Amino acid sequence: MHKILTKSIKSKLSFSFIIVTCTVFLVYAVTYPLILNMFAKELEAHVSDRMQSALLRLDDSLSNIQKQIFSLNNNLEFKTIFTQDGSGEYQKVVLWSKVTQTLRDLNYVKAYSLIIKGNNEVITGEGILAFDKYFNQFWNNPDYNSDFWKKELYQPFYIRYYPQAVFTSRVFGDNGRSQAVIPIAFKNSFNTKYMIIAFVDIQAICRNISPDILENLSVYHEGEALITGESGQLADYEEYLNGREIAVKTQGDSFFVICRSSFNNFYYVKSTSIKEVRSGLNQAYLFSLCIVFAALLISACVIAVITKRLAQPFISIEEMLKVKHLTNDKNINELTFIQDNLRHLFDSHEQIARELEEKNVMLQNFQYQSKLKNIYVNIQHEEDGSGNDRELSFYLLSLEVIYRSGVSELIHKTYSEISYILKEHLEMILKHHFPSLLLFQLEENSFFAKVGLGGMENSIADIMDKIKKQLEIEEEYCYFLVAVSSPIKDEALIAEDYYDILELQQQFCLMESSQVLYQDQNPAKRAYTGLNIQQSEDLKKLVISSDRAGAINLISNMLDIGITPKTTRFYANLFCGNIMNILFQVISEKYISLPAELPVQSFYHRLSKCSGEKDFREAVLAFAGDVLDYVWKNSGAEDPLILGVKSYVAENYDTEFTMEMMAERLKISKSYLSTCFKSKTGINLIDYIQQYRVQKAIELMKRSNIRLSDIGNQVGITNPNSFIRTFKKHTGITPSEYRKNLNI
Repeated sequence: MHKILTKSIKSKLSFSFIIVTCTVFLVYAVTYPLILNMFAKELEAHVSDRMQSALLRLDDSLSNIQKQIFSLNNNLEFKTIFTQDGSGEYQKVVLWSKVTQTLRDLNYVKAYSLIIKGNNEVITGEGILAFDKYFNQFWNNPDYNSDFWKKELYQPFYIRYYPQAVFTSRVFGDNGRSQAVIPIAFKNSFNTKYMIIAFVDIQAICRNISPDILENLSVYHEGEALITGESGQLADYEEYLNGREIAVKTQGDSFFVICRSSFNNFYYVKSTSIKEVRSGLNQAYLFSLCIVFAALLISACVIAVITKRLAQPFISIEEMLKVKHLTNDKNINELTFIQDNLRHLFDSHEQIARELEEKNVMLQNFQYQSKLKNIYVNIQHEEDGSGNDRELSFYLLSLEVIYRSGVSELIHKTYSEISYILKEHLEMILKHHFPSLLLFQLEENSFFAKVGLGGMENSIADIMDKIKKQLEIEEEYCYFLVAVSSPIKDEALIAEDYYDILELQQQFCLMESSQVLYQDQNPAKRAYTGLNIQQSEDLKKLVISSDRAGAINLISNMLDIGITPKTTRFYANLFCGNIMNILFQVISEKYISLPAELPVQSFYHRLSKCSGEKDFREAVLAFAGDVLDYVWKNSGAEDPLILGVKSYVAENYDTEFTMEMMAERLKISKSYLSTCFKSKTGINLIDYIQQYRVQKAIELMKRSNIRLSDIGNQVGITNPNSFIRTFKKHTGITPSEYRKNLNI
């Protein structure tokens, strides 16, 4: 019977292991392809989103180049030179300076040329060169030679893009380096007096955005392929967009991301092979299947070993229980029998565990009650500490310890160890003078005491003078700031006395010596040295101009006057807070709101912890340094106010809005808004808004055949006459004339 029982247990365990292993394998075999397919779709979506983002950034870069040259064409001084003549040597130098200044920050414009009608010289980024020599030798291309550009000068267009070509640059020792660029030609309102050609390195733009964006990328403009990839015909994708700006199309073994520019009528088409996305996942699937089959073979061997060893405890338990309960062998179902008996043992153990837990709770309650009793005894002892029945007057004492610099290193102990020794020392001194004492340590440098004083003894002031003299012995290592409350009249209101004594601590002077203040005595009135108005204005100017050294020096001088040993904590907090308020005011005006990088709350928290003259000085100078560093690092960034104006105009150009509405949105006054925008950009704010609306109107004319009156409404100029006047003011022609030129 024993052999049969043993065999039965082993076979059941083996069978259980096999069932579990097979179940896991089946679940894996079914779910893994589904998971891979889900990953593939997610990866395709991720690639699609990434390509969409990259194409939009590419469009933004090209749009920015066009905007910069558009602003140059509308520059008053630039247009005035061509109105006069523009062929003089001085005027050429001025034109070269204007164009170079505008395009120097455009990293992707590899070269430019300014062609003037009737002039045999061309203005370039390298200087003023002979027309034929520049295009035929220095910047050589068989299709875009000097004759080509001379013909283009007389063509009526506003802006024109040309297909990408490889130019061989021989400008000033370039040694014939080849460069693939897209030429973009600009004119001012179809004016054929001059033409600006910008050679844009679109490959550099793409590399900066994403290394693989150029692969299989096609760029189209007005039906012409500027960059030709393997993306198919444009007409298919234009039809698939169906009025949308971005679309994704799956076709065969590839999917395409199609993006239409909202600025310059560009179409970007990027194709990606689906096979490339899924091939890696399929290889991973096959590799994992091989691993699973190998794991099954190993599992078969492991199951045999584990079953043999795992069955032995069951057999031993069964034998033990069978002997104990004298169970008949014929009625034994081995696993059920073991299960029932083990459940009985577990129930017994759980009962024992519950009893132990109850005893543990009783012990904890006993310990808690003993602590409460001990505290109660201490309080009773406090009321009659001398053993005599007499009436005591109770006071609260707050003792703040200011450690000298380097004390811990000097006596080779940590501040926690020092505070422990100091507490024992304080307790010994206070017990000598007060018949009743209860002393607490709140922090490493803060102690709080409740003391009782008999009516026949010296006054509290006399005793505190004696205590102060005893504490002054420690002034080589630290000094003490002691605040004494008025006599406690009602124990129920002791919390109010506690807060009063905390407020009294603000009246300590910044001198580095022990002090005692009493709540029932009026503190001496101290003069408050406010901020000098001229110094405040000078500090604002220094911060605005990013003069860190000058600002720090001025703040240091202000602290020398306002923070002295006789200054109280309250006035020191007020004075330092006013200095920082000046800095915060400048930051708020410069960046519209306080930047998150400046931890304002941490400064005020640190200021509240200061106790000495040196502490306040270090706190203010440290945070002022952070503020000035932030201003210096961000001095080269575009002004947040200008960004705010541009953002508001871009969001609301299609509706009528007033300067008051914009100023309210930006949280500044109308007069300051107009003045500041003009001083920082050199253009009137009204003119900027009109130019932006005219540009949007031009875009609508290029994209659609909407009526001119409706176009005016869509760009926020509802009056037709006002729309015509504004359009002519900034382009030189009326809207109807511009549309006729488009249809030529």
